[in-house]
Amino acid sequence: MKILKNIADEYRALAEIWQSIDYSNPKSVQKCNAVTDKMRNIVRNAELQGIEEVNKLIPLLNDQNAKDWIAHHLVELTSIEREISDKCFEMVKNLIKRYEIEGKTADAMGERLWLEEWTNKK
Repeated sequence: MKILKNIADEYRALAEIWQSIDYSNPKSVQKCNAVTDKMRNIVRNAELQGIEEVNKLIPLLNDQNAKDWIAHHLVELTSIEREISDKCFEMVKNLIKRYEIEGKTADAMGERLWLEEWTNKK
C-alpha cells in the first residue's frame, strides 16, 4: 500500500477512487459514498488543526480529479478567505455550465441549488 505524504495526497487519492463510480452498481455507489465521507473528514480535521492545514488543501483546486469536490468542501467545512471562497463559487458556476453542455440537467440543478444555499451562507 502506498504511503501518502500529506492530507492533500490523501484527499487526491480518494478523489481518484471516486472517479470510478458506477451508478448502476449499488456497491460502487456505497463505496464512493464512503470515500466522500472520508474526503469531508480530511477537510474537517484540517479546519480543526488550523489555517496551515487548510492551506495544504487549496492547491487541489487545480487538480483535475479533486477540484470539484474540494471547491465544495472548502466552502462547506472551512473558514477560508473570501478570495478562495469566491474562486470556489466560480468553479461551481463553471461546473454547472459543463453539466448543462453535457446534458446532465439534474446535476446542473443540484449544483445551482448548492450555489444558492452556500452563497447566502457566506
